[in-house]
Amino acid sequence: MDNQETWHSIKSLEKELQIPDTTLRRYIRQHGHHLNIKKNGKSYLVANESIPLLKKIRGLYVEGKSIENIETILTNEGHPITITIDNHRESKALTLNESIEDIKNTLNSQMDEQKQIIQSLIQKIHEQQYYIEAKLEERDKHLIETLKENQEMKKQIAEDQQKKWWQFWK
Repeated sequence: MDNQETWHSIKSLEKELQIPDTTLRRYIRQHGHHLNIKKNGKSYLVANESIPLLKKIRGLYVEGKSIENIETILTNEGHPITITIDNHRESKALTLNESIEDIKNTLNSQMDEQKQIIQSLIQKIHEQQYYIEAKLEERDKHLIETLKENQEMKKQIAEDQQKKWWQFWK
C-alpha cells in the first residue's frame, strides 16, 4: 500500500458525502471487501481511493438495487477485492483479475512440472518395457536352443538305439 494514501474516518465521510454514519458502516459491512479500508479498534478508516466507490454504492441503493445486484455490478466492473493479511494487519487490495492471473500462473507452473514428471515416468516405462522384451527374447532364444539340443539328443539316442537294433538283428 502506498504510504501517501489519505485515510478518512467514518465521521469525516459522513460530513463529506452527506451519508449517515450508520449507513456508511452498513456499506462497509456489506461491501467492504470492495473498499480499501483499515479497521482501527472499533472504527474504520477508508482510503481516499474508495470514496468514489462509496458514492457509487449509495447511488445504486438510491436506484433501488438489492445487495446481491450491487455485489454483481461491483464484481463485474472489476473493483478491487480487499484481502486482509494478518501478518501486517493491513488490507491489500487486489483486483479479481490479478488474483485469477496469479492462480493461473501457479496452475500453469504446476502443470509444467507434472508434465515433466509424466515424461520421465513414460521414459522409465519405455526403458522397462525394452528391458523386459530383451529378457524375454533372450529367454526364448535360450529355450529354443535347449529344445533343439534336447531334440538332437533324442535323435542321437534314437539313432544309437536304431543302430543297436540293426546290429542286433544282423
